[in-house]
Amino acid sequence: MIVKRLFQAFDARSVARSDGRSGGGAGPRGSGGLVAFVERVLPIGIMAVALVGAPILIFSPEGLPRLRGLEREMASVEEENTRLEREIEDLRGHVERLRDDPAAVERIARDDLGLVRRSEVVFQFPPRR
Repeated sequence: MIVKRLFQAFDARSVARSDGRSGGGAGPRGSGGLVAFVERVLPIGIMAVALVGAPILIFSPEGLPRLRGLEREMASVEEENTRLEREIEDLRGHVERLRDDPAAVERIARDDLGLVRRSEVVFQFPPRR
């Protein structure tokens, strides 16, 4: 149907030429034979291109193998996101404990910063040789 319309438009333009030359209908089959020929050959040609082109596109390095690689990459990124979400929740809990628990603050001040209370006496021993 679309092919017929295209050829009808083409024939109308070729008839309207002012130099007297005719368009695509000058062959031995005439314009009706050409339309019938194209209506038969065009679908077969499109099918052949699809049958050859689709596997080439699917199995080319940018086709199915790339899709599989991207799926693996997405799975690993999702795993990393899950791990990072757990880590964030652990850190939020740690911040909450530091905000609410004075003993946790004191423990960090003693262990990490080496601080002592004013009433405590610190003994320092030289390292053994």
